[in-house]
Amino acid sequence: MNDGMLPFYIVNAFTNKPFKGNPAGVVLDANDLDEKIMQRIASQLKCSETAFVMKSNKADYFLRFFSPLKEVKLCGHATIATFYTMAKEGIIRKNKIKMETKAGILGIEIKENEIFMEQAEPIFKDVDIGRKKIADALRIEEKGIDDLPTEAVSTGLFSLNVPI
Repeated sequence: MNDGMLPFYIVNAFTNKPFKGNPAGVVLDANDLDEKIMQRIASQLKCSETAFVMKSNKADYFLRFFSPLKEVKLCGHATIATFYTMAKEGIIRKNKIKMETKAGILGIEIKENEIFMEQAEPIFKDVDIGRKKIADALRIEEKGIDDLPTEAVSTGLFSLNVPI
């Protein structure tokens, strides 16, 4: 950081229209930032996640992701936003890149204005919350939930998949 200034971007992933898509914060030079500062920046930017780009000894780049409240292992839309920004700014010129994250090392491919992100192998966990609790949380009738298993799945960050 020079003169206390730290450039950042707010980039809408998954769209080509302003103020549409999924916004993410992007900080391209986070090598000198500690965890507390990254968390404060993410809290100030108020995006669901902010990506911080650092040097890596294992891949081309190391990305860390922070929500306004805590660090997460991986964030797809912030990854897409980050590599789109890096390509637009001329920071990267090759079309195949490896990124290190807390969820592992994943591949990125850039094709013109499109960014493709490799996903880690999925991990499945059965979840026994109870159909009534899930239906109440979703404000639907219990019969609206299909008989398929309700499970949490992760390719870097767990989410609950509910068959409706």
